[in-house]
Amino acid sequence: MSALALAAVVLAAAAAALRWLRVAQREHYLSGSATRFAMRWWFGQSQNRLLAVAVLVGVVGAFGRP
Repeated sequence: MSALALAAVVLAAAAAALRWLRVAQREHYLSGSATRFAMRWWFGQSQNRLLAVAVLVGVVGAFGRP
């Protein structure tokens, strides 16, 4: 992985972590609500499911040899 790609991944992960921190802070008083929110967000719409499949294919492909 190039340094530029690694930097992009780290920045994207940091942005996602900040968003989830905001959700968790808002939902912290309800048991399991942050997890339910995540499941609704990840699997609630068809484009999110398609993106999840693409991520899974990418992760599996990252461990394969070209």
